[in-house]
Amino acid sequence: MTAQKPPTIWNKVYTCAFIANFLLTVSLFMVNPLVANYAKLLGADEVMIGILSGLYFGVAFAARPFSGPAIAKLNKKHIMLFAYTLGVAVNIGYAISNGIPVFMASRILHGIEFAFVGSLNMTLASESLPAGKMGSGLGLFGISGATANSIAPSIGLALRSWGEQAFGSLQYGYTVVYIAAAACMFIALIPCIMLPYTKPSREALSKLGAWYKNIFAREALMPTAVITFISVSIISYTIYMERFAETRGIGNIGLFFTVYAMRSWRRGRFPAG
Repeated sequence: MTAQKPPTIWNKVYTCAFIANFLLTVSLFMVNPLVANYAKLLGADEVMIGILSGLYFGVAFAARPFSGPAIAKLNKKHIMLFAYTLGVAVNIGYAISNGIPVFMASRILHGIEFAFVGSLNMTLASESLPAGKMGSGLGLFGISGATANSIAPSIGLALRSWGEQAFGSLQYGYTVVYIAAAACMFIALIPCIMLPYTKPSREALSKLGAWYKNIFAREALMPTAVITFISVSIISYTIYMERFAETRGIGNIGLFFTVYAMRSWRRGRFPAG
């Protein structure tokens, strides 16, 4: 008898979800720290800056009751393709926006995109992992996101500076960042296309019940409340950190995000796949 190969986390589904999630996070964190200043450049006042900054997160939260049941019942590969294609369109919308209405529409669509893909990547990864590798696989998945989080803001700031110098306009500096973010989402479509898909059985779908029964889980209420408060605090300073740094005369603020992301590295480890 030949020896059976030990289970590995690096199966096709996990690898595709891992790459797609990394590129998604790079795209997201190149853009989000620049939103407040870009809104100001477009002519938004302080109140509108706050609305535009929070709109993405509010829409994502409001859309979750619909995205959750859809992820549970529909073709996950098709949802991934839809969400990442929408991500390309959203960033192109940012790039071509020359006023508040187009920028606001792009923020709304960005929130809808993240309502689906934010949890779908993790769902695909967890469903593909062997039982004995669940902890190490999800830990590595989280570390990849922390890595993207640590480098993406600095990349975004560097691209904006390069674009401003190359094209002689701050507006074009932001355009370069958004085109780069759209390119990340476009490249991420490759692993999305390569994802295998197995149609859920009728028995599995029947166990899920009606779609509205998959919106709320009582046992998740307390963890959700904790994560909500933590996320609000993180989002508050992430969005406005660049503007705060400008008022204090602090340069190279991208290093803040790198140092912050290193906390996740300290909590995690690189397991053998």
